[in-house]
Amino acid sequence: VGHIAPDAPPVLILHGTADTTVDREQSVVLDQLLTAKNIPHQLILVSGMGHSFTLEKWDGNAPPIDLRPIVTGFLSKYLR
Repeated sequence: VGHIAPDAPPVLILHGTADTTVDREQSVVLDQLLTAKNIPHQLILVSGMGHSFTLEKWDGNAPPIDLRPIVTGFLSKYLR
């Protein structure tokens, strides 16, 4: 959060609700600070996923939602 500046790039936050490595509240606080600074961003809390998941699986299981269109949509919106 110390690097948030008015010229910060858009931020996509994907955080698993079952993450035992990083408290998801950190992502919620980051979301709130980005909102307060009017930095374009999106927070997705992925139900049942732990730490370091891919777009297709974590711990052998697929995410409850398809993350690929979320990521590609975010990139498409901000990298055009």
